[in-house]
Amino acid sequence: MYKKLIPKMIQDGLLDTSNYDVRHEYYSKQCVAKLGCIKYEFKGKVCKEIVMLAPKCYSMQIVGERKPKVAAKGIGKEVSSNLTHEDYRDRIIFQNELNKKVRRIQSFNYQLYNVTQNKIALPFTENK
Repeated sequence: MYKKLIPKMIQDGLLDTSNYDVRHEYYSKQCVAKLGCIKYEFKGKVCKEIVMLAPKCYSMQIVGERKPKVAAKGIGKEVSSNLTHEDYRDRIIFQNELNKKVRRIQSFNYQLYNVTQNKIALPFTENK
């Protein structure tokens, strides 16, 4: 199905393949940042496993890449860069949340303070 769907979407002007490797057969800059186009997240590669916990909170393990592509809304890069694919998978298996300490600078009455919060880094259910 993949082999038939991708060329059809490219032909219809619906798929932005500018993030593919330049040697890939479907690489094209025709639809770069075009409104309404979909960008293929796997960049022309094969996905081994996806764990989707909530909107903007997912991990994708791509064949041939060491690190998975992870996204975790609401926490900083310093925390999300330390999350592993197994952390995402464990949320579904054990049905518990992963809490992390998040540090930030905040102003109160024109004074700057370092604030440390415990935030839910990875939920196991969507609560909205």
